[in-house]
Amino acid sequence: MGEQPELSIAFSREGEVILTFPDGMRHPTGLYPNMHEREATRMFFETTIGRTLIMQLRTREIYDKKTNLLLQEPARSIIEQNLARLSGKKFDGLISVLMLDLDHFGQVNKQYGQEAGDQVLRWFADILRRSTRNDDVLARWGGEEFVVFAAANKPAEQQTHRDRDRPWSDTARVATGTTLANLDQLMGNGKLIGSRIRSATESSQCTIGNTTIKQTVTVGVANAYVKPDSNMEGLFDQLFMLASEIMYKGKREERRNHVHVAHMTYGKPKAL
Repeated sequence: MGEQPELSIAFSREGEVILTFPDGMRHPTGLYPNMHEREATRMFFETTIGRTLIMQLRTREIYDKKTNLLLQEPARSIIEQNLARLSGKKFDGLISVLMLDLDHFGQVNKQYGQEAGDQVLRWFADILRRSTRNDDVLARWGGEEFVVFAAANKPAEQQTHRDRDRPWSDTARVATGTTLANLDQLMGNGKLIGSRIRSATESSQCTIGNTTIKQTVTVGVANAYVKPDSNMEGLFDQLFMLASEIMYKGKREERRNHVHVAHMTYGKPKAL
């Protein structure tokens, strides 16, 4: 039997190099080789030198040791790279940032111990992977807080003339149920991702030996509909702050185990 490969390489719909390690961990690299460079890129990663280099790089502080999700700073770097790439492209699309916080997680550590708490974190990280797409960026932000970044885009030339000519400031474009429903069907948005994660968390349980632990999660989702050639500098920070704000507001109002959604219009946050 031949030696098992150390890692595999694939390309996302957008052309980003995605590495998959033997343990199943996906790593979006932020690299977008053109069509002529793809074969050379693939060949490099299939060489012994390429594989060794990547495995060495993985030992750096990139992933959280408990969940194998990205740490905060590497995740932020990848997200900013994605936004910079999208900023100059002729794309219409929805940018979503999800802030997720495990409910009453401190009680899990107190009642079952820290090792059990770590198991719950790993269990929830697996739910995140199953509930999101290959192109989404997943991170453990700290403690029991997690972040998901999702960019759903469609080429501007595929929009109808009516859509292309409608100004970004038109509230009918960004605030009506019909428009958002169309965006859901075409691209999916943060609310759908958040609902999928919330439902999967509530409907399953973390089993540790003979102990089963039920866990719920509160989700804050901030969306921004982006027009072609938009300058997205600082957009992640704005969406992150908005997602955090509505998530913690929900917790303060005893609306845990919910998905709270807000949408940015006119450069200002507007709750839906």
